[in-house]
Formats: sequence, structure tokens, C-alpha cells
Amino acid sequence: STNVCKSQLQNGSKGKTLPTQPWQVNKQHLKLTKMEILNLSDVKGQQEGYQQELQHTDSEIRKKFGTQPWMKKHFVVNNLEHRYTAQQQTLREQQNQIREQKQLIEELQYEQRQQGLKQHLILGSCASPLPPEVEYEVPGLGYQIPRGDNNEIKQNLDDNKDENNHNRYNNTILKATSDVTFIDTGRSESATSRTDHSVTTTTAQVSLSLAKTQNPRYLKVLKNIEDRSAQRAKLKAEREEKKRKQEKEKMEQLLKLEDEAKRVAEADKKAKVEAYRQKKLLEKQKELDKQRELLHLEEMNKMADEHYQRSVLKYRGLLPFKKIISLSKRNHAAAVKHRDRAVVRKCLKSWKQFAEEEASQKRSMADQMHQFLVIKHSFQRWKNHKYHMRFLMQRALRYYQDIIKHRLFLVWVRWVAVEKEETVNKMEAAQSHYKLCLTRITFLSWRHLPERMKKEEER
Repeated sequence: STNVCKSQLQNGSKGKTLPTQPWQVNKQHLKLTKMEILNLSDVKGQQEGYQQELQHTDSEIRKKFGTQPWMKKHFVVNNLEHRYTAQQQTLREQQNQIREQKQLIEELQYEQRQQGLKQHLILGSCASPLPPEVEYEVPGLGYQIPRGDNNEIKQNLDDNKDENNHNRYNNTILKATSDVTFIDTGRSESATSRTDHSVTTTTAQVSLSLAKTQNPRYLKVLKNIEDRSAQRAKLKAEREEKKRKQEKEKMEQLLKLEDEAKRVAEADKKAKVEAYRQKKLLEKQKELDKQRELLHLEEMNKMADEHYQRSVLKYRGLLPFKKIISLSKRNHAAAVKHRDRAVVRKCLKSWKQFAEEEASQKRSMADQMHQFLVIKHSFQRWKNHKYHMRFLMQRALRYYQDIIKHRLFLVWVRWVAVEKEETVNKMEAAQSHYKLCLTRITFLSWRHLPERMKKEEER
């Protein structure tokens, strides 16, 4: 019964706000209006009320089903738009939390790296300040080895090795000096993270490293580096001169090629101009020949037209005219005979039609009288049947409405009871699920508690 009501309302008001779920139906849906109560006894009034229900407006539907225009959207049940916005808000909050966690993790990693670098630099300053071992860089997959003299390639490799070694050694010295300045200026910061004993040991180690930098072996290495840098500068100057010479030769070759191309283009232009002139002369000669042929054709066409006109006058004018005159005389005689016969035939037909019309009029009068009597008796019988059927329809409609109302009320009562039981079961399940989630969260936090305590103690 509820499905029948919903289908009727949906068919009557397309595009309007109507209940689509059983839990959206209220007591107001079963209430009757004043017009419906007045029209319960009259069949015509019920039919008119049903037609009016098919033409509901938005305001009438809101008044009938409790969705007034003054109500806000967030009070409407089962609104997909608000559900979507709530989901978006939860997702944004989760994303913000994840970003904050990432920032904290990056800050902690950055602090740990700084501490590790400080310790590494302090330990490296205690060791010998000699340059580190040579580490040759391996080219990537897409690297192409240049083709040239083997001596030049070897010189380039030696220069690159010396530059790498020199840069690495200078970086180690700069790191050591930066550690000294960092330790002298940042005693306030190191006091919180390290003890005074560690600071004193680091200063002693740095002083030993600075004393070793004045070693004669270190000075020899510096001299070798300077000599190699001078050799590298000379080689670069020679290479640049070679490149300049090669570029000049290439430019001269390009200029020669351009001159040759210009000459070839001029020759092609001249040949094209001559060919174009010859083509124009041939076209003029062809046009003159065509004009001559056209004049000859016009003269021949005039002769043919004159001959055709003479033959047409002879064979299609004079000879057919003679034949037509002879045929017209014969047809005139035959037409006179045919006219006499047709007049006799028309007279006989008119007498026959007059006799048939009088007989048909008498028959039609009899048929009309018979039809009048039959229609009169049938109309009286139909009128009596109509009154009887109207009385039966009124009785049946009243009985049908009473039964439908009773069934709808019973269905609604059963549905309310079922919904109450379901809501109670759902609330119990939700409470049990909530308790389980709380216990799980507490156990997880209790499991990770000693690790967090250790981290806090380390900080």
C-alpha cells in the first residue's frame, strides 16, 4: 500500500520534493484536507480532487509533507550534499594531521643529521689532514667518450683527477675550520645537548689538527697542485686557438657554398624565363587556330539550319495538313450518327432514374421511422442503467477508501514497531563497537608508551 501511494505521488508531481524512503513518511502524509473531506460523498468531487492532486505546486507539497521553505537545508534528512561536505572536511583534517607529522619527522631527522655531522667532523679533525684517496667517478649510461688523440684524453683525465683531489682536500680543511668557529661561538647551544667534558676534548683535538697543517708534506702537495693548474690553463688556451682556427675554416667553406648556390639559382631563373616565353607563344598560336575553326563551323551550321527548315516545312507542314482535312470530313459524318444515338440513350436513362428515385424515397421514409423508434427505446433503457451504475459506483468507492485507510494505518503501525526494534539493536551494537575501539586504542597507546618515555628521556 505504501508503494502504491508513493507511485501515485511521484507520477503526479515530477521533479518535486517527495518522500522516497519508508522512514521519511510521517503522520502528516495520512491527514486529509478540507476539500477531500467534503468530496468524500460526491463522485464528481472525488474525480476533481484527484485531478487537482495531479497538478500540485511546490508550495502545496511542502505544506502537505512538512517541508516548508523556511526550513534550512541542514535540517533535511538524508541530504547527500551535506554528507559530501562532511566527508571532505574529515579528509582535509586527516591530510593536515599527516602533513604536521611529516614536518615533525623531517625536523627530527634534520637535527639527527646535524648531530651526526658534528661528531663526524670532530672525529675527522683528530685524524691526519692529508688529502683523501683518489676516487674515480664512473660515467653514467648516456655518457659518450670523446674521440680524439689519446694523449689529450689522458691529459684531461689527469686534470680532472687533480681538480677533484684539490677540491676535496680544501673541503676537508674548510670543514675543520668551520668546526672550530662553531665550537667557539656555539658554546651556549652545545651546553644543552653535551657536557662540558666533551667540549674541552674537542678543542684540544682541533688544536692538534691545526698544528699538523703546517707539515712540509702538505706544502709540497699544494705546490704540485699550483703547477698542475698552470699547465691546465696553458692547455685550455691552446685548445681555444685550435677551435678558433677550425671555425674560421668552416666559415670560409660556407661562404664558398653560398656563392655556388647563388650562381646555380640565377642560371635556373634564366632557364625558367625562356621556357615561360616559349610557352606563351605556343598558347597564342593555339588560340588563333581555334578562332579560325570556330568561324568555319558557324558558316557550316548556317547552311545546315536552312536545309533543315525547308525539309520541316515540306514533310511536317504541307503533307500532314492534307491528311488532316480528309480525316476531318470523315469524322464529321461519324459524329452526326453518334450524336443521334446519344440523345436517345439519355432520354431512356432519365426516365429510369426518375422511377428509381421515387421508390428509394419511400424506402428511406420507412427506415427513418424505424430508427427513430429504436433510438427512443434504447435511450430510455441507457438512462435507467446510468442511474443504477452511479449509485453502485458511489457505494464501491466509499468501501474502497475505508479499506485502503485501514490497511495503510496497520502497515504504518507495524513499520514503526520494526524501526524501533532496529534502532535499539543498532544503538547497542554501536555502544559495543565504541567500547571495543576505546580498549584497542588504550592497549595500543600502552604498548608504545615505554618507547615514547625513552625518547622523551633522550631529549
